[in-house]
Amino acid sequence: MGLIGAGTAVLAGAGPAFGTVARAVAMSALVKQSKSVVLGTPLSAYSEWAEIGDTRRIVTITRVRVDEHIARSKTSSSEVMVRTLGGRVGKIGQLVHGEAELRSSAPCMLFIHDAEGGLSTVTAMAQGHYPLLFEAGKKMLQKSPGLAKLVMTPDAAIERLAGQALENAARIVREADKP
Repeated sequence: MGLIGAGTAVLAGAGPAFGTVARAVAMSALVKQSKSVVLGTPLSAYSEWAEIGDTRRIVTITRVRVDEHIARSKTSSSEVMVRTLGGRVGKIGQLVHGEAELRSSAPCMLFIHDAEGGLSTVTAMAQGHYPLLFEAGKKMLQKSPGLAKLVMTPDAAIERLAGQALENAARIVREADKP
């Protein structure tokens, strides 16, 4: 009986619990918020400290070769520099849950938009990053390894694109880009 009373006392004194709810982005919103949708291959990356808002953070800058423009491409550039949150500088590392994880030499579909300093960022973080998996001779889109658990919304991009063959996914993206 004493243990039950002690447990109840702990619960009675507990403060509120806070958490983050991440909602899935609709396909149309993901496309419209992006400057470009590309098929790209990360080539190299480095991490550095950067001021974002009023906070000093570690960011990773990845050089991505543009293999194909899928939609909304406002540039003919053959490479883009993409900034993601998190990384390692010296002995200090920062992990940002829900951020895209661009892996060297791993082709992917990227939804990107402009950031300061001539850089791009991945639209909606990991929801705008779809690594390609080669399966039975086909290129298939998969979910980003950094994707957080999401509350699904109608027309969620992640539900429409993950598991699709590249050709089908490109068609879905182009259809969402139509006025």
